[in-house]
Amino acid sequence: MFVVIEQGYGFDTLIHNDNPRIRADIVEHCKDAKYLEIVLYDESPDVREAVARRYYGLDILKNDENSYVASVAKEMLIKQMLYNLTVSKAGN
Repeated sequence: MFVVIEQGYGFDTLIHNDNPRIRADIVEHCKDAKYLEIVLYDESPDVREAVARRYYGLDILKNDENSYVASVAKEMLIKQMLYNLTVSKAGN
């Protein structure tokens, strides 16, 4: 199954799979943000964590009910800000 996911096949179906690990794997390998949007409010903290690690929905996930997901989202926000600062300073 995971080889199929890595190849990018069946995302439209697999993103709705009952197994949260499969949904998280789709999040990790997808190139289209529509899949991230579909699972932004997923019932599984593991899936929401995977979404945060893709730098998607961080303003929402930083307030997640699961403290670990919220922590990951805040960490990713900080990384994003530091990257933006580095890029802007390199451009000057």
